[in-house]
Amino acid sequence: MGLATKIAYGATHGVQFVQIDIESMAELKEPLLKYKIKRSIEDLGVKQVGVHAEIETVHVDTALKGEWDGTHLRLCETIGACKEYGFFYVNCHLSGKPQLMYEERGYQAQGYFYPVVGPDGKSLSSLGDKSPAAKEVLVEIVPDIIRREKANEINKIENQKYNRIRQGLLVEEERNIRNFVDNDPRSANLTKEQKEQQIQQFLHERILDIERAATNQARLTDLEMYEVWKIASYGKFMLENSEIGAYETVAADMIQNNDSIWKKICGGSDPKEAYENRHDLYNAACAAKYLEGHVIVKDHPYNKQFLGGLSIKEFCEKNKIYMLFETPAGVEVPGHEGQIRLFHPLHGYYLMEKINSPYVKLCLDIEHLISQKLDIDKAIDSLPADGGKHVVLFHLGRPVPYGGTAHRPLILGSRSQELIYRWFYKLRKKGMHTAFMLFERGNGQTPKEVFESSVLVMRQVAKYLEKDIHPDQLPPEFYGVSFENEAIWKQQIANLRAHAYDPLQGMLSVPEETHTFLGRHAIQERGKGEEWKKGQFR
Repeated sequence: MGLATKIAYGATHGVQFVQIDIESMAELKEPLLKYKIKRSIEDLGVKQVGVHAEIETVHVDTALKGEWDGTHLRLCETIGACKEYGFFYVNCHLSGKPQLMYEERGYQAQGYFYPVVGPDGKSLSSLGDKSPAAKEVLVEIVPDIIRREKANEINKIENQKYNRIRQGLLVEEERNIRNFVDNDPRSANLTKEQKEQQIQQFLHERILDIERAATNQARLTDLEMYEVWKIASYGKFMLENSEIGAYETVAADMIQNNDSIWKKICGGSDPKEAYENRHDLYNAACAAKYLEGHVIVKDHPYNKQFLGGLSIKEFCEKNKIYMLFETPAGVEVPGHEGQIRLFHPLHGYYLMEKINSPYVKLCLDIEHLISQKLDIDKAIDSLPADGGKHVVLFHLGRPVPYGGTAHRPLILGSRSQELIYRWFYKLRKKGMHTAFMLFERGNGQTPKEVFESSVLVMRQVAKYLEKDIHPDQLPPEFYGVSFENEAIWKQQIANLRAHAYDPLQGMLSVPEETHTFLGRHAIQERGKGEEWKKGQFR
């Protein structure tokens, strides 16, 4: 459809705030895009446009090198485009990867096939060189392939030395060995052939000594191998167990540095113990650290290319653009609900506290929270007293588990309207005072269908939130059924009159203007229906 057309499509009924979804970064290269966007915004009176980043290709929670690089490229390019086109936020998911226990089968056996990086996008040696705890983890999981490559290199050097020494043996030491044998009293009774055999035996043993020395030299200690690994051009991104080892290294580094992310989410747990016994918290803490890395790193080539060398956090603060992270949808595989690495609002709160930026905030998606098997009331109650201050955007729809029923309209006077108001009210009491409500339209919904219910519901919710009305004290007007609410009341009466005879559809007929309502008997048995057809156009 194109980004400019998406803005126009969303604003056709007077909406002043729309979110457009980027499905491919190629959309940012559409010819005349800036002009088209300017026309859409000015002609339709749109005041604010937000952007949802790609979903399938943006993974801020992963240590896999290729995906980290691709994600950072897309984040930097999208945020840079926001400044160019006047958009006021970029929204992407907190996480999208399944927890590590589902990756063990591949990573434990052939992890070195999947190169990894640290939260800053560099080799994990950048942590190991600064953190003894991280280094202790790394020296155990540097892949043996590095050891073998280095051993081959050393053997090659030693073989060259050996060949030189062997040549010397043939020239010099052979003479010494012969002199020794000739002068040894034990060789007095030996024949010439026996003496020659003895000389060759001594020479052979000397060669073996040199070979053993070369082999011992090729055996590196773990620390020596770590030093070799971190300077390998490509090998420095390889670990025996890939993301499992990367997460363990990052966890050890967080503990070493008393990082608040680990401290708040996992407490005082040891990385190995947390991985085995507190898997959900372990994944959440490590994924949060990788997300933080994307936000604060600034010396990456993509930051220089798209953000003028600033970090995402710095760029957003300078240009007043929000970087929002949304609670993600659950894995649509039965039995895997709640198994995404980072999805709980409380963990998102701890992460936002650590990043500490007025322009790096959270987006809560009601359907996504339910899809993760979360009780939304309990999830909100678990937040600290100021837990609502980091929530800037809501994605709304009928509160049902994410899947085929997602993005369904909100109905005026429904339980959904009441539930959403209650959740908003709780967050407002916890510090949420400025936030945006966004109804995510599903496939097949026309603007008219959206405006008939969902927008009206959101306006009602906002109106009574601003009045600070407790959920238990909402008046009938909130549900659209009050006599005093004249416009709504007249609408309801009109609907009643328009549909009053719906239950009788197909049961009654008016065959002639001069006749009153006749029943089925008059039409079928007395032929009044055919009589009506003959005169209907006279």
